[in-house]
Amino acid sequence: MAKFKFPRNPNADRENPFENGEGANPFGDDSGAVDSDGESESSPEQNFYATAEKSAIESSSVQPYRPDDYETFLPSRGSLVWWLGMVGCCVQLLAIAVAVIAIVAIGDFLEGLAYGLPGQLIGIAISVPAWVMGQSDSRAIAAGAMEEGGRRATKWGHWLGALGTLLGASQLLLYASLFIFEEFFA
Repeated sequence: MAKFKFPRNPNADRENPFENGEGANPFGDDSGAVDSDGESESSPEQNFYATAEKSAIESSSVQPYRPDDYETFLPSRGSLVWWLGMVGCCVQLLAIAVAVIAIVAIGDFLEGLAYGLPGQLIGIAISVPAWVMGQSDSRAIAAGAMEEGGRRATKWGHWLGALGTLLGASQLLLYASLFIFEEFFA
């Protein structure tokens, strides 16, 4: 069984359950007592987990592949997270500008806001994945399971995604409250 090489992994120094103190497998190796003749006192009927005496694999020169210690790293998605966060935030800002220009040009507040609404929905649809992916990738980098190269891009993409999501959610809340105000109180 391979040992984990992640720096902060709680399983890094765990004991192998398939090896006893001498390094033998208690479920597969013959671990019975040895008598004075050098033969094992345990019979195959006593140890159901014992290996066969001479298997085809042991008698041939071909050995099966057994991986040794290895390290597994997830590839960095920092640039993807950064681009999603940047595009989502820019779409939100562009939707605000379109809504303000439409309000000034049309003169009616609610009709002007309708021009900015599709941009805000698209911006939220792009910003939320950047926020979620950035948060999970930041945790993976901190745990040592993901490459360190994308740490800065992941952090910036995470914050840009959060900013784009909060901008879009606050604008939608503003639109809903203005719509309710105009319908019931104006």
